[in-house]
Amino acid sequence: MALHVRLWYLFSVLCIFNFNAATPISKSASIQSSSYTNTSTSATVDTAIEYFAVSPKWNGTLLPSTACFMTSIYSLVDLALQDFNSTTKANTWQMPAYPELAISVTPPSNQEHIPVRWAVWGIGSAIKTMLGNHRFETVEFALTYQANRVGFVNYSTPETVAAPINKPQIEAASGPYGTTETEISVSPTASHNDSAPITYTLAGSASDITLNANRLQLEVSFTSVEIGQEYYFSAIVNALIALAPSSARKQVAHWSIYSSGTTDEIEISFSPVANSNAPFLEIGYLIRALGSLPSILLQRGIWREADVVVVIDGVAISHGTIRRVARTRTVESGG
Repeated sequence: MALHVRLWYLFSVLCIFNFNAATPISKSASIQSSSYTNTSTSATVDTAIEYFAVSPKWNGTLLPSTACFMTSIYSLVDLALQDFNSTTKANTWQMPAYPELAISVTPPSNQEHIPVRWAVWGIGSAIKTMLGNHRFETVEFALTYQANRVGFVNYSTPETVAAPINKPQIEAASGPYGTTETEISVSPTASHNDSAPITYTLAGSASDITLNANRLQLEVSFTSVEIGQEYYFSAIVNALIALAPSSARKQVAHWSIYSSGTTDEIEISFSPVANSNAPFLEIGYLIRALGSLPSILLQRGIWREADVVVVIDGVAISHGTIRRVARTRTVESGG
């Protein structure tokens, strides 16, 4: 049975699962949610997000918006592949393609670790706050839970970073899902026809003893319907936040999410291919695929509706679509 939860956070979000439920993200400085139980697993969704909030302290050095979005997605992929219920030390993410920006997550001064969920919600809240204010500059976000300080998220220039810059340590946690590196190679037979599928091979796919090389590829084609860069980025951020609470090894029967703007919705939907043997569509592959899609869009300079086939070791495991649809559901105001 499919479960439904409405997420509020600048854009209204509806997630549809038939395996596990997502945690909601709300407006720019606070997060609200409804709690419910997944009757198929008897697992109650964490309601802590209702009491989680961020407060920005703007520092004034302008940052490129693309760098802010791409590095935020880079860090969210890293965190989403980890155990959502675990903790992490202070960490910093910096992409070679965007050396002018580093994103750091640090615990309070009296603690050594910060829960992964705070890091996911903190970065998600941070980039949405920047977008909502159309303000992309160096900034420190204080993270609070029930009005208690639980950590910080900093968007900084590298020379001002407090936490050490480490390569994201996700290989052990992610297994076959690889790293968050975003180098992408294009099939040598790539067509210039946007409606024809082009194959992109994602760098950094790790090996796993139970499978083959786990080479992750995306076959992407585009329609003629424009979505817009910021809408695309926001929809993918929402998707990664929604996927983060689920185990990377969880198999997906169907997954979709709606991110709503003022008049339209962006629908991201993925369904598995009915393979009789592994590989199957798992949360980890979906996180990697969605996290890598912005690099493909930037490389192509295209921000349109897309059809995506997820391929592992030459085997198609999922068909996905990204669509701009007229809003037919009533969107409530999140407060």
